[in-house]
Amino acid sequence: MSDTAAPEPLVSVVIPVYNAEKYLRETLDCVCNQTLRNIEIICVDDGSTDSSQDILQEYAARDPRFRILHQQNQYAGVARNNGMAAARGKYLSFLDADDLFEPDMLEKMSARAEETGAEMVCCDVDCFTDNQQRLHPMYRLVHELAPRVPEVFCPAEALGKRLFQHFNPAPWNKLFLASFAREGGRGWLDTQYSNDLSFVLHCLFSCRRMALIDAALVHYRERSNSISHARRRDTAVFFRAWGDLRARLVQDNAKDEIMLSFANVFLGHLEWFLGSLAIDSKEKLLQEYEERYDRQGFHILELPDEQFEDPAKRDRMRGLFQPQLSVVVPFEKDPAAAERILRSSCSPDYCGYELVYCCPAPDAAYGEMLGRCARHCPQLRVFRGTETDARGFCRAPRIGVLPHGCKLAPNAGPALDRLCRQAEGTVDLAPLCVRQSRRELFLRYRADRKSWCLFGRPFLTVMYSAGSREFWLFGHRVAFFG
Repeated sequence: MSDTAAPEPLVSVVIPVYNAEKYLRETLDCVCNQTLRNIEIICVDDGSTDSSQDILQEYAARDPRFRILHQQNQYAGVARNNGMAAARGKYLSFLDADDLFEPDMLEKMSARAEETGAEMVCCDVDCFTDNQQRLHPMYRLVHELAPRVPEVFCPAEALGKRLFQHFNPAPWNKLFLASFAREGGRGWLDTQYSNDLSFVLHCLFSCRRMALIDAALVHYRERSNSISHARRRDTAVFFRAWGDLRARLVQDNAKDEIMLSFANVFLGHLEWFLGSLAIDSKEKLLQEYEERYDRQGFHILELPDEQFEDPAKRDRMRGLFQPQLSVVVPFEKDPAAAERILRSSCSPDYCGYELVYCCPAPDAAYGEMLGRCARHCPQLRVFRGTETDARGFCRAPRIGVLPHGCKLAPNAGPALDRLCRQAEGTVDLAPLCVRQSRRELFLRYRADRKSWCLFGRPFLTVMYSAGSREFWLFGHRVAFFG
């Protein structure tokens, strides 16, 4: 192939660049050395403060295929919009400044698009870390999907209610027909992260002709300090990204099966997102849910079980956003003991509760332990005070207090669920116990269902609101028998 750049490039590669000096040369080299020479490389400097601008000018001085654009720091979505607006190529490819293409990636992807007339071409992805260059599989969605679809297909028609499950929402393993990508003024969000989600998935929904390449032609670099891995995020961005996609689908009159696919994928991303957040960021998200996002997007929590591929995942999210029971855990000075209690109290068979740990002033080591527990159990919340003041922090209509040093048994789930269902609206205080002889959970109540008795060792006390009655930590006096 000739090394001369064509006047009209076949592919425009758009690369947002922000303080990427550590990886930028390697990324630019992988694009310069593509076997397809008829390309333009549009690098959009997003207000870098390191040497990234100098590196870009260096490459542009020796390769006429480079075009360098500059903007104030407005994040990758705006950079991609500006690059897409300036692109002259028939096809668009989007690469991040720290990721890599296989040398023949653009040649193979564009050739498949030319052969099939596809509006989108998708391939698989490998990933690697800075300290371990060995590639390992990241996405093998194309490999799983390719045998089940024709050479060219309409994703929405062929995949229906599993449309979005079969594709990742990233742009770098996809080639877009430029005229298709620009249809209807379609663009990227101007947010710090998740700016690609609604663009990519809406393109997937709108695509009339798609082709696949069953090979990993993109190598994604995993970086623990990247924006996408930051645990202290603006949680409103997450809802904006998914809300924008949902609005686009509704505007385009997406069928019920497509909206069902959206609900399942949103639910999976929500669970992942919650597990990635710092505890205080999670609290901000819960506040936003109650104050700003109530019933906006979370309508999926009310859909029946048959609508979900994994109803338990829906139940876990419902338990976090709409808990039926708040289990209060008193402070434990020893962080190792606290971690054992918290991790053991994360019941895998009951999702309708939140776990509220009372920790007045955690130090750094204690906070790190709480972060580990929160990733293990999305239901965990941390109250910066004592259990006597926890009532206003708890969000469930029922509040339970674990005795100091106690934890929920692994099989506590069914009993907790039964307790909440049977006693709803009928009692103020419901002691849940352990029979010491056989260690079995059981409930014992009088015929009028008003007064409850406690047998054996105290296990969990569940409080029910009763009008304007004062809240006492251990409720009203309870008679102990036996």
